[in-house]
Amino acid sequence: MTPGERRTGIGGQLMTAALSKCCGRTVLLEVAAGNDSALGLYQAFGFEEISRRRGYYAGGEDAVIMRWREDE
Repeated sequence: MTPGERRTGIGGQLMTAALSKCCGRTVLLEVAAGNDSALGLYQAFGFEEISRRRGYYAGGEDAVIMRWREDE
């Protein structure tokens, strides 16, 4: 994605569509700890950090494990 394509709402639209298909389910995802844009998007949708995989990515960056539940 180019910088001009960022912050256009596409990620939010995709997340809304995906979560609408997850009725009654728990959703888990993994994101690089340094990916502030993605972390902000997921948190805005109600995802919460539940765990970390220390040094998971090349260069030693942590992976953040996040959870979303429909009832929250």
